[in-house]
Amino acid sequence: MENTLFAGYGRVCITPDFSVPLAGYGATHKRMSEVVLEDIYATCIAFSHGEEKFLLYTQDLIRCNPKWTDELRSRLFEKTGVPVDRINICSTHTHAAPDVLSSLPCIVEDYKKLYMDALEEAAVAALEDLAPATLYGTRTETENMNFVRHYLLENGTYAGPAFGDFKSAPIVGHAAAPDREMLIVKLEREEKPSILMVNFQVHPTTAGGSDNKEISPDFIGTARNYLEGSTKMHFAYFTGAAGNLVQGSRIPEETDGLPIAKRRRYGDTSPIVYGWRIARYVKNALPDLQKMDSSTFRVSRVLFEQPVNHDDEDKLEVAKRVRELWENADKATAEAYGKPLGVTSVHHAGAICGRVNRPQSANMELNAVRIGDFAFITFPYEAFGAQGTYVKEHSPFPMTMAFSCANQGQSYVPTREAYEYGCYESFTSYFAKGAGEAAAEKLTEMLESLK
Repeated sequence: MENTLFAGYGRVCITPDFSVPLAGYGATHKRMSEVVLEDIYATCIAFSHGEEKFLLYTQDLIRCNPKWTDELRSRLFEKTGVPVDRINICSTHTHAAPDVLSSLPCIVEDYKKLYMDALEEAAVAALEDLAPATLYGTRTETENMNFVRHYLLENGTYAGPAFGDFKSAPIVGHAAAPDREMLIVKLEREEKPSILMVNFQVHPTTAGGSDNKEISPDFIGTARNYLEGSTKMHFAYFTGAAGNLVQGSRIPEETDGLPIAKRRRYGDTSPIVYGWRIARYVKNALPDLQKMDSSTFRVSRVLFEQPVNHDDEDKLEVAKRVRELWENADKATAEAYGKPLGVTSVHHAGAICGRVNRPQSANMELNAVRIGDFAFITFPYEAFGAQGTYVKEHSPFPMTMAFSCANQGQSYVPTREAYEYGCYESFTSYFAKGAGEAAAEKLTEMLESLK
């Protein structure tokens, strides 16, 4: 059975039973969890093919802590023998889960222990669950499920979350078109439940905004519960290149220039409704699954050096003052002070302050895996939709999934165009303009090398 693919599945709860800081929305220690709306999980899919073993996680967290990733990989190697470069940890990007990059003791000590133990348990369970698997895949186009959250205004400027001025001119459209393709892979196993891998690109922010203090996997939990209950298959959701993509759209039907919070929703995008819509697309596409070859298993991993973002460092003193006003006064006062001096938001100020003592360049960890006709790649940050589309369109394999928020835990890396018009994501990006396109091109080269 040298050329036979084996797959196993393990899932463990990673919900803390104590209050933790929640991630997202420029989170601070002030946003502490108060209740568990729904449990969050870490899911591990184990692959075995000949002498090759690979562990692929998807976890209900906003991103990874790179130090935890390194430590976990070493721990799993000692426990299971799976090499550290054959372990990938992806995050669903829910904004209603513990902030694993927080420096608070409850995260560094208590939650880290819970997390490490749980992910080890998931890996062991997945490896023990290995069974021969046949690969199937399909893709489906969704309607009105996501949109680019950068708006083009009538005066030629742009606006969006935490940047731009919606009042300066009416909205006339989006800055770019979204990637609305959903990819579905089934690992059909002998005498064991099949495993569904679903890849779609949208921000999981339906569970509430910056005032929300409930732990939740967002819409992924609803989709998981519905699909597993109705199909009796295991489910694993992988967030795609969604750095600039959020739910729904009402443009161009309305062009009245209303602020984004009042006009961006398409119907009810609560976790329950949006999760059900995701699940409906998956279930409707299952009859279209086509058998794929799985006789080859190859892996490529590259540490890809790219320039670091040092934009606006001349505004450091202004940024420090904006941050001070935000902490001691309020956001409106802070931004009223900073905007005339070129610091457009409290998020912009925080990013500038964080650039002190940064290196001139840093490595991105890029991964590409081929399983016969199926391939997947991992971005270590929130890639923009166009970057994921580029990799999928230029891949030599019929079915290629693009996963973001993997392994390293970096935030956004926008497109060159987005850096040029200036946005929240470009302000806060760790990497400089052009890094996203360079990474997408490198990942395509890596896929080519796996042919």
